[in-house]
Amino acid sequence: MAALEPLDVKHESLAELTAWHAARGVDLAGKRAAILHHTGTDPALRALALSAEPDVEADGVRLALAPNPCRGAIAYNTSMAPIDDLVAVRELAHGAVAFVASCAYYTADRVSANDVIPLLRHTDATDAAYPVWTDAARQLRSMLAVARQDVYDDTVARLAAFRGGLLRQRIVTSYLVPARPEWAAANLDDLPNDHWGSPELLFYSMATVEQLSRWHMTSLGQFITAFDAAGEDVVPLLFRQLDRSRWAPDVRHDVLEVLTRIPADAAFAGLLHRMDLPAVPGGVRAAADRFPARAARLLGTHRDGDFIDVLLLRQVRRHPEVPEARLFTRRPEAPPEAVPPLLASPPWRREPPARVTTVPDAVEPRIVWQDGEQERWAYDWQAFRSEEMRVHLPLAEKGVAPPEFYIRAPDGIVRPLLARWQAESASFYLEKPQVVVAKYELAALAPFLRLARKKPVVGAPLLMPYLAVEVAELMAAWLTRSRQFRPVAREWFTRHGAGAAALLIPVALGAARAEAATAALALSRLDADDVRAAAKDLGCVEAVETLLSRDPLDFVPAKIPAVPKWADPGLLPQVLLAGGEYALPAEPTAALLRMIAMSQLDAPYEGLRVIADRCDPASLSAFVWSLYRLWEAEDRPSKDVWAMNALGYFGDDTVADRLAPRVRAWPSEGAAPRAKRGADVLAVMNTERALGHLSALARNAKSGPLRSHAAAALDRVAADRGLLPEQLDDLLAPDLGLDGDQVEYRNVSYAVDLVDTRELVLRDPSGARLSALPKAANDEEKAAVSAWNSLRRKAKPMIADQIARLEEAMVVQRRWSGGDFRSRIVAHPLLGRFARGLLWALDDRTAAVDALGDPVDPDGGLIGDGTWVRLAHPAVDDFTPWATWLAQRGEQPFIQAGREVFTGEDPSVYWQRTVAAAKLFGLVRRGWQWAPSGHRAVRHQLFRPFGPEGRVALTIDPGTSAVADPKAEPEQTITEITFESAAGELGVFSDLPVVTRSELIRSLRCLD
Repeated sequence: MAALEPLDVKHESLAELTAWHAARGVDLAGKRAAILHHTGTDPALRALALSAEPDVEADGVRLALAPNPCRGAIAYNTSMAPIDDLVAVRELAHGAVAFVASCAYYTADRVSANDVIPLLRHTDATDAAYPVWTDAARQLRSMLAVARQDVYDDTVARLAAFRGGLLRQRIVTSYLVPARPEWAAANLDDLPNDHWGSPELLFYSMATVEQLSRWHMTSLGQFITAFDAAGEDVVPLLFRQLDRSRWAPDVRHDVLEVLTRIPADAAFAGLLHRMDLPAVPGGVRAAADRFPARAARLLGTHRDGDFIDVLLLRQVRRHPEVPEARLFTRRPEAPPEAVPPLLASPPWRREPPARVTTVPDAVEPRIVWQDGEQERWAYDWQAFRSEEMRVHLPLAEKGVAPPEFYIRAPDGIVRPLLARWQAESASFYLEKPQVVVAKYELAALAPFLRLARKKPVVGAPLLMPYLAVEVAELMAAWLTRSRQFRPVAREWFTRHGAGAAALLIPVALGAARAEAATAALALSRLDADDVRAAAKDLGCVEAVETLLSRDPLDFVPAKIPAVPKWADPGLLPQVLLAGGEYALPAEPTAALLRMIAMSQLDAPYEGLRVIADRCDPASLSAFVWSLYRLWEAEDRPSKDVWAMNALGYFGDDTVADRLAPRVRAWPSEGAAPRAKRGADVLAVMNTERALGHLSALARNAKSGPLRSHAAAALDRVAADRGLLPEQLDDLLAPDLGLDGDQVEYRNVSYAVDLVDTRELVLRDPSGARLSALPKAANDEEKAAVSAWNSLRRKAKPMIADQIARLEEAMVVQRRWSGGDFRSRIVAHPLLGRFARGLLWALDDRTAAVDALGDPVDPDGGLIGDGTWVRLAHPAVDDFTPWATWLAQRGEQPFIQAGREVFTGEDPSVYWQRTVAAAKLFGLVRRGWQWAPSGHRAVRHQLFRPFGPEGRVALTIDPGTSAVADPKAEPEQTITEITFESAAGELGVFSDLPVVTRSELIRSLRCLD
């Protein structure tokens, strides 16, 4: 191991140290004397300490009495004076030997410096638990590292005498003399399993990978020391620590700091194989910057991941001299006349339109209530207690009284104090601030406006009745810039219509550029009739018409975001123009990035549609995916989250397939907000593939909040299309190539088929079945084999998902119109196969679907299409006539005909039942969902939705952790099972439909 650098130590004398203690009320000499004369102190040790001889053993005892962090008997500072003075007076060898000798002694307990305790001798030869004065050991090691050779040799020879002594002394000797690795090896063999404290010194004596592998490294200093000791051979050990550090970000950061600085190929290759671990992409980028030639070479041979391709492109762009640059060919840049005008001359470079010289006066603030709203807001069942006035009134005069004062104190006292109330600093937990709005109306505007600006989650809803310029400006900012509060702003503008527009028009026409741009952009998104009506009332019709007639592409924020360095257009794939002949030059590409950056996920800049029409879709998709991955490599800076939003604007099916698994995994990695944004990105993509992934997340994501968020996003997409969510799910069902697609391979056309095991297979022209294509012989064949294997792998969860969806449709008794049933179920390549294995109820008749897709009776006779169709259920439908048909059909997609029916039991029998926590997860597998967790991530409730009927809620106590192993959780008592109607009203179980009641009991049976 390389020698350590000498420490920069302040050499204070023992006299100075004594003075330091005296200043703190500690009589150092008196304390030592009290310890030595304690009845518990060994008389032999007392005699040695009091002797005047320059004996090593005596100095060891005296050193044991020195003030240091491991001597609880005497107050201490961080001075090395006891060591430094001993070495100065007796020389280095004497000081080192005395220090090792001192490790044989200890005070009886680590207590206050004011207590007197005895000095004792260690008697257990294998005990290494009591800590050693580590700073002193480090100081001596530094001195030895720079000592003359004869002094060093003499010291080592004298320290060797301790190799037969206590284990703690042997550990210190191996630390002081790292050049004797055999000492450390012997210490390791003798080390007990329950060691702690001083054995840390042993780590800094290790010299081989085998020795280091026996230590659990956790700090940057240890990682650096390990590399210093064993060189590149330590790389596997560092990766072992990295693999264990998923939930230890500090350890992960430290080990990456070392790995990214090791020039060995194994270090970089190991990082490439761990790209899914947090922070590793950023580490790969840092390592590539430090060793560019190695990075380009290894990235060129590891091109088995999309991010590796992104990094390789980045690397050759930065270092075009590396041989791997030949792997990438660049298309010629488009001539100026071919660049889309929007990118060649973006709106923010143009002169803003001329200001209107005559601006209408601002509208006076007012409050507008809806019918009965003020009365509802004013209701408060609590009364103000007069004894609280004495406490709250002085606080109110300073503006910091609690909310209950302003809610319930007398009007005459509160009203003069409202304007100075610091509502933004108040806690409204269990309080109703809307009472203040209802009671004081415009007088309460100022404090609640401040509240809405600082804490919009609380304050935004309170602004709904107000019509004021300040409120309009805040709502305009939310409408144009805030994804979270845009729905609130839309509700406010819809509620107030022309009145809201009248507040923004003077701002848009006459305010400073930033405020005017925001107001103008907001007006462009309001109902044009409302805006024109407001303009007519204000007498500025012509100016507003000019404003409304502006090109939507000209409405841009006043402040255009800059492109960060990591998103340098030169490091990203080229964006090709339509036709693929030319690529965008760097400057227009930077303009594109700025347009993406200034967009909101659910309100993108209008110009992005123009760009999508003028550019090659595949290159745009590759561009935004690389942008996103580089953002990940930068540890996802929140200010640049627009890089993720870009996937929604230009991502294709490949991007959706890559993003969806990440979204599903993020909640378990502690990234729930990112997962929700990912679901929103899939919704913005709005392609069948992306929405299919979103639908799957809404049904079977492990995270309850993610399921709910994905379902809400899917509901919005369905509403935009004029569909119910379940109708959209039907449209999104994958066909998996079962609609007649052929797989062409070596001049043979293979048909895709679904077998009884619910797996995809291929059939050759003779009908023979095969699961895999013959081994590929060239790149084209390899691509075909890869595509088939990918489809087959992805098909299994998709098939299971669609079967689960049909089973849920039976449980909630979903109905299809006759036309939808035939077009969306029977005619679908995948769903139609399942439909032919199930029984259906057409109006009041039970039917099956024959091979031609027609409904038939048990004898095979055709029957007419029903007005409404649902899946038959044995609780309400007679399956007896279908026994022969069912026997011929074999196994159904899910249990339908043989399904257990429970009609006589009441769910209340499960009240007060105690069950194992792990059994509750059986409910989750049967369609139940966890309610959001509460304090300390403890969950107390599950619920089971039953479509239009409502939902059933099950409450447990003491609750189970959302993060711990269910098997380790305590037993849970079911304290309540309730039924809530779709209207949110409590109901009785006897009112539930027969099928719902049966399915409820069936799911609860897993708790037995």
